[in-house]
Amino acid sequence: MNYPHKIEMKIDFKDPKIARIIKEAVEPDVNVLGIERTNVKLTVEKKFLVIIIEAMDLIGLRASMNSTIRWIIVAYETSLVNIK
Repeated sequence: MNYPHKIEMKIDFKDPKIARIIKEAVEPDVNVLGIERTNVKLTVEKKFLVIIIEAMDLIGLRASMNSTIRWIIVAYETSLVNIK
């Protein structure tokens, strides 16, 4: 599907292990976002979590971006508690 709107973000976690943990924690949730209205891809490049969001409209893009960022924050805060 060709999505007219796209955003790419990279988050530096300083540790590749944390980036992988966050990706694995968040990926099941982002895969059900918006069904065909949006497409979210998560990848890890060294210590960076790369988020690519494509959407049919700006409303879907913003909503997917906000949800994905919230899930990443929760996963990161949870990982800090579990790693210590």
